[in-house]
Amino acid sequence: MEGRDLTNCANNASPILCRNISNFLESSVEYEVTFEKFAVNGVIRYKDIKEYFKACGHFPSQKEIDDAIAIATKGRLIELIS
Repeated sequence: MEGRDLTNCANNASPILCRNISNFLESSVEYEVTFEKFAVNGVIRYKDIKEYFKACGHFPSQKEIDDAIAIATKGRLIELIS
């Protein structure tokens, strides 16, 4: 990963934490690359969200997606997708 040097991870006092951070950073890069495949001008359309999650290896239900959007948008889901 460019710009993320974790070569001293084994010498770290908390190797488990370092491994978790490394895994998180690798996953976040994969999610960002996948996001770019679905996004138009940095925005994923509502109808593409489920496919984005599927492409990332996650399979939330439509209700889980809608609940998360409602929380993130403070209940403005209907307004945003109209």
